[in-house]
Amino acid sequence: MKLAIISSYKRDCGIAQYVEHLEGPLRELLGGNLSIAPLPVDLLRASGPMAHGMAKKALAESLAIIADAEVVVVEFEPGLFGRSQRQIWATLRSILDAGKRVVLTYHTAPTLPPPTPTSIRSLISLARHSYAQTVFRRLLRMVRRNQNKFAHIVQTRREKTRLTLLGVDPERIFDMPLSYFTRAEKAEFGHERYRRKLDDVYGTGGRKVLGVFGFLGGIKGTKVALRALDHLPSDHHILIVGGLHPETVVQASSEQPPIKDLTKLLEPTFDASERDGADDQRAALLQRVHFAGAVDNRTFAELMAGCDAILLPYEEVGQTSSGPASQALDLQRPIYCTRTGAFRELGKYAGDALSFFEIGNYLELAQKISREDAMLPARAQARARYSDTVTVEARALMYVNAAKSTQKS
Repeated sequence: MKLAIISSYKRDCGIAQYVEHLEGPLRELLGGNLSIAPLPVDLLRASGPMAHGMAKKALAESLAIIADAEVVVVEFEPGLFGRSQRQIWATLRSILDAGKRVVLTYHTAPTLPPPTPTSIRSLISLARHSYAQTVFRRLLRMVRRNQNKFAHIVQTRREKTRLTLLGVDPERIFDMPLSYFTRAEKAEFGHERYRRKLDDVYGTGGRKVLGVFGFLGGIKGTKVALRALDHLPSDHHILIVGGLHPETVVQASSEQPPIKDLTKLLEPTFDASERDGADDQRAALLQRVHFAGAVDNRTFAELMAGCDAILLPYEEVGQTSSGPASQALDLQRPIYCTRTGAFRELGKYAGDALSFFEIGNYLELAQKISREDAMLPARAQARARYSDTVTVEARALMYVNAAKSTQKS
């Protein structure tokens, strides 16, 4: 069976990182009958006739790869396919038309509308939600007209239920959390080895290192982690791994909003109107924060393996999964995460492996870190069970089974 994947690839993107980890095990299962059709994300999201022409040419090359395959896998995150709903659908429609059979992996899934509007603000929110669901409505209409052509991969049972209620054949929906590492790789990432390496680079020997992984920005809740650190003993340090998301970078400016938000918490202001000692407190806090910046896939995993615990203080944005959470579970690291929909759903697979706190409640986070809630024996046992069953090999096999299901009439 010749299979092609169209996705962001070899770029600074969580989905690209996931596909790069999936590629090896999938090639082994398919005997080399796997092609990657890179999605020209930067060109699709650019504006102007020159960018449009370049995007059209680059996409045509990927469509040729898709047309040659028996099954195409679409790693679907709408924002990667264009800027507007119209453009996203046009790109996606060209891919679906070119593919003989299609497996859709939903990194974002259809979401429920907000409550019935009772104000102008809530009415605007409802209108925005309706617009944002345009592509999903069109996609699902296409799927319902020709169920045999499609199979669907989701990361949670909730998404499987919702797709079923929206008219998708449940026999063609496959659910499993994301995974990044093979069993052999998991065995190789020992905590002690990589902790020594981390300490050598960042000078954190004898400290408790809490890792914050992913793009810098509001939805990742990095500020919440820093506020929690301010309420923890001085031997607790935070390692921030990740850079700016390419789509958030302000052009021709060194004033980047996510960076500015962090420096406000860490950099002394010498503002006379502030309470006494505030600048000294910021300076002391900065000594306990270490920026690793954007790193490659291997270094990302090594740093995560070396941390004592992983902090995921995300906001609720309707995402169905988290790459850093999945990697942390793969590596059996203790995890503190917000009680968002995605993490609650992940907990249905991971049992007691996750330690939850409320969105934005840095005091609760600090208290749970202080009492080492994520290190409880029951959580360690749950992480071991999860890591043994959810692997990238299992994900690769699920892709193959999903592709085979499209052969059934």
